Amino acid sequence: MKYPAPGDPELARRVKKLLAPLSVELEENWGLDQGTWSVLRHVYPQADVPVVQLSIDENQPSSFHCEIGKRLVPLREEGVLIVGSGNLVHNLHAHAWGKHTVQPYDWAVRFERNAKELLLAANDRPLVNYESLGRDALLSIPTPDHCCRSCMSWVHVLAESASSSRSKG
Repeated sequence: MKYPAPGDPELARRVKKLLAPLSVELEENWGLDQGTWSVLRHVYPQADVPVVQLSIDENQPSSFHCEIGKRLVPLREEGVLIVGSGNLVHNLHAHAWGKHTVQPYDWAVRFERNAKELLLAANDRPLVNYESLGRDALLSIPTPDHCCRSCMSWVHVLAESASSSRSKG
């Protein structure tokens, strides 16, 4: 799959500046992750919008990534579309690859319902610390690096953005 969206080096440098003193390396040859192009190809099929992708640090806790989200809020206020992609439930280890029914696992449905209720109540803190939400959460997100950290970071950015928009009237 090719998704030849242009980059935006100026925006990448702006992200780096917003995240300082955190070490952010600018990389122009890596290409887009499937979590990025698989979403954008449906929203911008012509690949005619500049894209800057920010990778997560799999060695950091969810709270670290939420802090990154907070630091990126000024970009939203400048009109930059911030997209977080991934699935809240992402346990590929439990997937039986063609050997189970189409119905989702009970634990996945329960966790997704719980997460939805928390988000609709603007209470994302338990999701940032999802490890404390019990077995359903741990089965849904067995490795924090893949989905929850990135999703929660962006959920926080979007929540902060929505909150600041509401307060501005």
